[in-house]
Amino acid sequence: MNRVMNRVRSCGVREDDQLNSLAQHESHRNLMRSTGIADTGKTLYINIQYYVIYRNAAENLSLSLIQAQHQKLNMVFNNLNTTGLDLVPETGRYAFKSVIGNSKIVYLPSNPLVLTESNIIRLSYSGAPFDGLTKTLAYVKSQGFSPIPGVLNAFLAPLQDILGESEVPGNSCSVEVLSVGGDYQRGTLPNYDLGMSLCHEAGHCMSLTHTWNETQAVQIMPDIPIQKHPNYIFEFYSDGARNCNRMKDCARYAENQPAYTGPVESSGPSASWMCSGAPCAGCTDTSLLFEMGCGVMDYATDPNMVMFSAAQCLAMRACLLTESNGIALKASDGGVLTSSSPADSWSSSTPNSSQNSPTSVWSKVKWYVIIGASVMGVLLLTLIIVMVVVLHRRKIYKKSDRK
Repeated sequence: MNRVMNRVRSCGVREDDQLNSLAQHESHRNLMRSTGIADTGKTLYINIQYYVIYRNAAENLSLSLIQAQHQKLNMVFNNLNTTGLDLVPETGRYAFKSVIGNSKIVYLPSNPLVLTESNIIRLSYSGAPFDGLTKTLAYVKSQGFSPIPGVLNAFLAPLQDILGESEVPGNSCSVEVLSVGGDYQRGTLPNYDLGMSLCHEAGHCMSLTHTWNETQAVQIMPDIPIQKHPNYIFEFYSDGARNCNRMKDCARYAENQPAYTGPVESSGPSASWMCSGAPCAGCTDTSLLFEMGCGVMDYATDPNMVMFSAAQCLAMRACLLTESNGIALKASDGGVLTSSSPADSWSSSTPNSSQNSPTSVWSKVKWYVIIGASVMGVLLLTLIIVMVVVLHRRKIYKKSDRK
């Protein structure tokens, strides 16, 4: 049952899926124009269903770990993962802070708003790790379950050689179960334990492609530089004296790319990844932007996978607003929910896991107080109405007695 965990990020989404998705981005926008749908910038709420497929205790994830993952998902999609975003430079060759986007997409369990055990479907399993989403879905269906229409179905399962796979676009994704986690409770897969694998696959479900294209050097998004290969390890270095930022790239396949002229040397072959170069050595030309690398749709390790670009966020919202991936909006600001309603599910303002948990005591107490106050208000109003009616009738009776 044990698996080798010294892997690099790999996603099951194929390049032909990506080429199709590029055309779909424009299709989503055209559909919005033709139907008169406007993106008002309001927060969009959708439901998510979690499935845990496990073979042992380590894979049968605790509720608190799934809550940490759920919180991380919402933090990343709402630009609240400030620890990571603070790494993105404002100047230099990697000055991408100005294009950081906020999708304003909030994931909610079906009922109640706070993620509880009742929102999780658990299935035991005794076979080999799945090789992707298709085999995962086949097993789930053999157990009497099918992806729920209109919601994002997240299958947390043992996977072979990949960290996840998604429909592009679609409403189902599978994620390596040991990569599930968050900032306040990590998973157990080294380098991929902060919950970014699910964020990456959810991005695919919202129609996003990877940030590179190996067949042809095309610009995937207008605010992301052209990129031909994935960045497996991407770190920012800063020299305060020269305000110089650069990338350390340890996992390029040298035989699959032209001569690399970036700020750090890379050498290979692919079986022997190497790094060389010191931070900011020879970093003089700050006019040229190099590959983004730190984007959620690249292949960096979890600590360095931190941002969606503004164009990516617009593409995801267009996909949802046109329901092009089969996911139905639960509500938006001004609808059933307000932007503050689910805040305790993913707030990053408190320092530890017990306080940040979506089932925190404060979250429960707050809702009890709101409900209790509403009930008391209704009772008080009813009492006032009854008293007014009684007094009015007494006046009528007194007038009648005088006659």
